Order: sequence, then structure tokens, then C-alpha cells
Amino acid sequence: MVRHIRQHLVYPEKARRMGITGTAICEFIIMKDGNIKELHLKETSGYASLDEAARQAIKHASPFPKPPVAARIIVPVTFSLK
Repeated sequence: MVRHIRQHLVYPEKARRMGITGTAICEFIIMKDGNIKELHLKETSGYASLDEAARQAIKHASPFPKPPVAARIIVPVTFSLK
């Protein structure tokens, strides 16, 4: 799942130029149809632009593979310049 989200991750250009890194912890529910609901930030990266990019990556990665039952997911989204 993290790999799928990373495919949709866009590192904010200004943050990249400034060398800003961090990890945003996001929480959401994957419904039985694979769509998400209740997406929110559980823990900030410390930078609003990274937090928003993490939420957008999850939104764009949806729908996810359909689980047998709705599932609450907590996932770290890391921004690194390595």
C-alpha cells in the first residue's frame, strides 16, 4: 500500500528546493469498494505543504484494492531527498 501511495506522491517543489524533509502520518478508512473516507492527518510532518501533499497522494491513489471488510489504515508518508 505504501508503494502504491508513493507512486502518487508529488514532492512540493519549494520544499524540495529548501531541503525540507519529514514524515506525515495519515489515517483513513478503506471501504469495501476500495474508496477512502475519513482521511485525516494523525501526525504532522511539521510542514503544511508536506502534510497536504501526503493527503493528496492518498486521495489520488484511491481506489485501493478492495478489502473483505472496511479497514482503518494508518500510514507514514515520508518525504526524503536521498
